Amino acid sequence: ADCAACPVRRWCAARRAGRVGELPVRKPKKPPEEVRLVAVVATCRGAIALSKSRGPLFTGLFGLPMTEGAGRDDARRALDEAGVSARLPLLPAGRLEHVLSHRRLAVEVWRGSAARSGVARLVPRAELARLGVSTLTRKCLARASQ
Repeated sequence: ADCAACPVRRWCAARRAGRVGELPVRKPKKPPEEVRLVAVVATCRGAIALSKSRGPLFTGLFGLPMTEGAGRDDARRALDEAGVSARLPLLPAGRLEHVLSHRRLAVEVWRGSAARSGVARLVPRAELARLGVSTLTRKCLARASQ
């Protein structure tokens, strides 16, 4: 610590107590909340169904149909909530983890085919770079491509 340059050194309790390296004591960081999600990469002729997020995560960014939960029923619910119709396989394409400062997301990634939507936007892969898309969406797309 550079006490000589500090503008509050006259009032510093740590300096007076000879504990500059120990004070202030930081509160332990709260561990991130664990959240289970399903995400569906629903495609039609190479285009991917995306919609703008209105929820607490990734507001304003384009993302995949996604909701809390796990399993095929919740993947279907994610599609329904996004206004997307698509065929789902029996098993997910894979799983991934994505850590935000306050949440640890355990994501089950599903592939949907023959996607149709009057609400979500079907975006060709070549146009993804021009849209605001979260890192989580990019990770899900990569996992679904494996």
